[in-house]
Amino acid sequence: MIGKKSGVTTRLKALKLELLTVHCSNHRLALAAKDSFESIPVFGEIDDTLSHLFKYYKNSANRTTSLEKLQKLLDDGPAKKIKQVAHTRWLSHINAVTSLRDTYSTVIMDLENAVESGQDKVRLGSGPSASGLIKKVKCYKTIHIVHFLCDALKPVTQLALTFEKNDIDLSILHPRLQSTIASLKKLKVEDGVNMKKAEILLSNNNIIRTEKDKKCITSAKHQFLDNLISNIECRLENSDIIDNMAVFQLGEHNSGCLYGNDEVASLADHFNMNSDEVVMEWDRLEETVADLDSEMTKGPRQLLKVVYSTKATTLNRTVLSQFDKTFDPLWLHSSLSSQLNYK
Repeated sequence: MIGKKSGVTTRLKALKLELLTVHCSNHRLALAAKDSFESIPVFGEIDDTLSHLFKYYKNSANRTTSLEKLQKLLDDGPAKKIKQVAHTRWLSHINAVTSLRDTYSTVIMDLENAVESGQDKVRLGSGPSASGLIKKVKCYKTIHIVHFLCDALKPVTQLALTFEKNDIDLSILHPRLQSTIASLKKLKVEDGVNMKKAEILLSNNNIIRTEKDKKCITSAKHQFLDNLISNIECRLENSDIIDNMAVFQLGEHNSGCLYGNDEVASLADHFNMNSDEVVMEWDRLEETVADLDSEMTKGPRQLLKVVYSTKATTLNRTVLSQFDKTFDPLWLHSSLSSQLNYK
């Protein structure tokens, strides 16, 4: 679709140079996280451990049942399953680490029971064993990093959920992105809320960590955060043109007669239109919709419906004809369609 040589967007741009192409933001966010995991060996190892643990329970109904029974026996709330981690799924990482965090004590007990009872016999190449997994799960490195990821991936997940909204307000994208980056930077100087749970788990299982272990993991955490921030900023770098389209959130941000004039002029220049004429049309549009309910003009999708609807109760045919005379539909579609899934 977006190949540099023969992709659809490349061919379309050859016909219309000012065409805007926007790669899926959630896909970019997932790639940023993937690159960050792969850049730090210890985080790649944690990824492997999460995958092996998922397969261990997924491939055996008896193992899954054993874990569920243990959770019920310990009155650990509703039975929870170990989730799969996959870099191509936006929320899989946060689901995987939080599922292990919430079941960590019972997972350790279940794996130890399997080893002690002799139920850990597996054929060569048939999948991970309890004896192998317990060594990886019941250690300072895994416990610390899993709980750290619960804190680090939370703001990234919230950003992903923002991108998933159908009628997203473009004006909040940049602030939300900066807020996410600020939250990640804060974790370099202050532990997140989940680290207290990690300390309790380490203490309950008598897991000893040396100063060397602490320094090594702390260094890896900081490097991971630096890489994640850098990858997010690189992959989610936005254009001024996209940012300027936030002016179409009329229902929420209209603050005066000059609202959006600079942004609209910039859009007009990008689409090779007369900026003075376009700004005049923009002013007339603002006047026309000024008395409408804010819900009817809070986004481009709603704005287009108002412009083209003949059933709008607050617009008569005279007003609708004014839209036809003062608005060039080509300008509307070329400047709005890049952020709409308009049908």
